Amino acid sequence: MPRIIIPWHEVLTEEILSQLAEFLLIGYCAHAVSSGLCR
Repeated sequence: MPRIIIPWHEVLTEEILSQLAEFLLIGYCAHAVSSGLCR
């Protein structure tokens, strides 16, 4: 009976990377907006 191995570490890494990308994008946008408001 073959066991189904789920590559959870790959899924987890993908989730973390997508969350990190979103966080960086939001941070970058917020920084750009605040820089624009300061000038």
